[in-house]
Amino acid sequence: MNLEKNIIDVISSVTGIPVTEISQEKFLEKDLGVSGLELEDILTEAGNKLHLKLPMEHKELKTVQDVILFVHENQPIS
Repeated sequence: MNLEKNIIDVISSVTGIPVTEISQEKFLEKDLGVSGLELEDILTEAGNKLHLKLPMEHKELKTVQDVILFVHENQPIS
């Protein structure tokens, strides 16, 4: 399963928004209505699902793509 699908699945799970309505280009707050607390839940759940410890500094995360890149950048190098 790829990272993009995992993150979109997590966003859908936390927000209740159908996966079909979530794409990389969507803005978290403006398009999807994601609050700061929901974003923390998204990062926590993504970290748990992918077995990662993600930092909670997320002020720069504006789009779904930003979240995907943030998680990707915080994966251990293998």
